[in-house]
Amino acid sequence: MTDKLFDIVAPIAIYHRTDVTFEGAAKVAMRKAKKIDVGDWTAVGLSPPPARRDAIPDWAFQCYNTLFWRIVKEMRPNWRWAFDKWGARAIYSRSRLLFSGDDTQCFPWYAEASLLRQRIEDEL
Repeated sequence: MTDKLFDIVAPIAIYHRTDVTFEGAAKVAMRKAKKIDVGDWTAVGLSPPPARRDAIPDWAFQCYNTLFWRIVKEMRPNWRWAFDKWGARAIYSRSRLLFSGDDTQCFPWYAEASLLRQRIEDEL
């Protein structure tokens, strides 16, 4: 379920935080997000999509970071995250920076869970 939710939330978060070309994908994803059972959201520690449109960007951003970290920890429990020197969220293994976000308080942007999983696999 984590991957499914990530795939839904990612285009919404990317659209609102960094890339307006994701507008169409974000609209489709938001329709899907509203159809997901509340229990599926709460099972991974997230709130369902907010009713207020102005709350969607913050909701999507928080969901993206939470789901991103869940995927990383599932695959590499010994990795840790910390803020890099620019304020982005970065992933470390044994004090070695593996990858970091492009934006303040954000992990790197991945539009699909499978792409994130491949990136994690590539770090072996």
